[in-house]
Amino acid sequence: MRTIVLPILEATVCFLKRDGKTLLVDYTGYDHKLHAGYFSPPGGKIDFGESKEEAVRREVFEEQGIKVDRLTYRGVIFFNNEKRFFGGAPAKWSFRVHYYDSRDFDDSVAKSKEGKLAWIVDEEVLNLPMHEGDKIIWGWLKKYQEIDAEIIHDKEKLVESKLLAYKE
Repeated sequence: MRTIVLPILEATVCFLKRDGKTLLVDYTGYDHKLHAGYFSPPGGKIDFGESKEEAVRREVFEEQGIKVDRLTYRGVIFFNNEKRFFGGAPAKWSFRVHYYDSRDFDDSVAKSKEGKLAWIVDEEVLNLPMHEGDKIIWGWLKKYQEIDAEIIHDKEKLVESKLLAYKE
């Protein structure tokens, strides 16, 4: 049984997919508190009273200017940040992140507010600078339809990734 001390924030991530490519945000060269120097999928926190689906659509629209229609739920990852540090400071929250895919969206006016949008060939994603946990999650999502997992850090190092349940 794990001890949870930090508050848990709920968040969403959406992998937008088209023609064997996935849209990621390129934060290399950008000063982002969590993702600086990395590529990462769009997403963000769920606001109070908002559903997961409303949140993922809102976040992708607010930050990338992309209107997402149909979503496919891919699972949830608990980021246990009890011992995690960001830039030398202890984490303030753990995160429960809900993952989605979408192939149904309008990106005709897409423009990122935080980084640079990049369509990446799926086979090249793991060659990018990404958080170690994101690479593990990418592998799980390539293999399984839906997952439930936990990622644990100690300081700034990933120390454990646990796939708790999955649907083939």
